[in-house]
Amino acid sequence: MNNIKHLMIEDGEKIGLCGDTHICSKYHVPDALDRYYDDLEKAGVKKVIHTGDLTDGYLVYKGQLDDLMVWGEPAQREYVVRNYPRKKNMTTRVISGNHDLDAFMKGGSNIVENICRDRPDMKYDGMYYARYLLQDKSTDPKSNNGVKLDSIHDTARRAYALSYPAQRRQRDTPPSQRPDISAAGHRHVSFYTFYNDEHIFETGCFERSSPFLLGRGIQSTLAAWIAELSIKDGKVRKIKPELLVYG
Repeated sequence: MNNIKHLMIEDGEKIGLCGDTHICSKYHVPDALDRYYDDLEKAGVKKVIHTGDLTDGYLVYKGQLDDLMVWGEPAQREYVVRNYPRKKNMTTRVISGNHDLDAFMKGGSNIVENICRDRPDMKYDGMYYARYLLQDKSTDPKSNNGVKLDSIHDTARRAYALSYPAQRRQRDTPPSQRPDISAAGHRHVSFYTFYNDEHIFETGCFERSSPFLLGRGIQSTLAAWIAELSIKDGKVRKIKPELLVYG
């Protein structure tokens, strides 16, 4: 499988799982995002996985310009570089979501990749998806053994049951390719379950419901996760999910 990133994890290490910050939207909540990173710092978190839609993009849907406080790729890129939280010894790994990629689809500019070039504490890991191989000290770092964590900007729509999009994704993935942990963005909900040997997270968001979302009956969950991991011999021995709510 392509796009595999190796990450070393200490026993009991805590990682951050977040997404859908939608920076440059009028409905983005910067104080909540700042508080989340403050909470991550207090918890000793050094690695954050961001599941996409770092920015709100532009012209993603009709009428979006009225929902933006910063217009255009260059201005949005500069705004995020200046304002995204930065903490000493903390790295945020980011994938592009559908809002981030709108400019790319129209003109070939990948805003998340460009932002990460100007922010050494942020690492760009791909469009819509990245697989992280979490390895402890007992694992050969050159091997493909480890706990598989998938970061996904899953553009499937919401369903009546919060778990259904993840269950459908799992159903359609061959068992040999399934992750041990999945973290999905896009739907602006927070959710955790353990199903068919997969720890499944929906990562919440940092954007209040805009009129566009409210018109579709979508209420956003201002929240993100800290996950405390114990891994050994390429398996998750214990996981402690902690939901941090900022609504």
